[in-house]
Amino acid sequence: MKKIAANISLFIVLFALVLAMAASFFTHANIASADETVNSIKVVKAPVSNLEGNATAGKSTVAVFDSENRTFYIPESYFLSELTTIVAGVIYGVQYAGETFYLSQEPITTQITPIEGEQLSPDVRLTLKEETASLLTQKTVDGITEYLPLKSISNEYTVKLWGFNEDASKIYVSATFNGDTTFGFVAVEELEPFSIPYQQRSQAERDALLAAKDEANKPGSIPAPSTSVGLRIVLIVGIAIPTVIIVLLLFKPSKDERRYAKNSVRNSRSKDDFDYDDSRSYRNRDRRDDRDYDRDSDRDYDRRERDYDRDYDRDYDRRDRRDDRDYRRDDGRR
Repeated sequence: MKKIAANISLFIVLFALVLAMAASFFTHANIASADETVNSIKVVKAPVSNLEGNATAGKSTVAVFDSENRTFYIPESYFLSELTTIVAGVIYGVQYAGETFYLSQEPITTQITPIEGEQLSPDVRLTLKEETASLLTQKTVDGITEYLPLKSISNEYTVKLWGFNEDASKIYVSATFNGDTTFGFVAVEELEPFSIPYQQRSQAERDALLAAKDEANKPGSIPAPSTSVGLRIVLIVGIAIPTVIIVLLLFKPSKDERRYAKNSVRNSRSKDDFDYDDSRSYRNRDRRDDRDYDRDSDRDYDRRERDYDRDYDRDYDRRDRRDDRDYRRDDGRR
């Protein structure tokens, strides 16, 4: 009984510990969610292919097109916002760097809360290698894409990066001069080398990854504590599963306990449970009553009487079988 009470007490303590951790996690998550959803917005994020390995952003897989049906891919880690449905399942409108562009399929969205001063689109100014460069327009006919000259631009223009064409050989740019902005493509070879920094959120994530890796590589280092949602879930599951296993093992009866239970039931049965006569002997050889003795006596008497009659008759017959030669032999002896 004491062992059962101890097991129940241990189970209650472990269960309370799991509930406390779960309550702490969900309370924190709910508070954070309540704070963030007030000013959160729905966005489409351009995925990053190799955040740890690449120091700068490249062409993503998110493609948009402008009002003249020119398609380009936005840089990794940046966002499209203000998603609107123009033709359901066909065309969706989005905002990118303050301009309206379009998506040809329904995107996967997520919710974020913008930070003060955060930029959702890149802000990269480009420089021409030469005095002038050709600004190209894009035409696609029967699945074949061509780039045709649109106008000539110089370094007097403010040329800003917006994205890449399909093979990243050309950059989709805006060229602004005297307040007049023209969109088009410029070949990469006509531009000075450039790099695109990650959006602030991805850059912070990359910095954390590299810092954790450097810390882990130090001799005798201890991993820095993390309060991420994923880690909390892992911790809760990691505690809950062993708790359930321990409880099952504690309450599972052992072989000795089962044997003891059977013996206890067997020993608890008293003589009163049976029609038991203390005056009688229950051994097999002592179970004969008076009727058995009478029956045996009669049987023995009959057997002796039959044996006597049989012996008498046999002796009488033997005497009668003697022939004359026996008498003559007897006479001769005499």
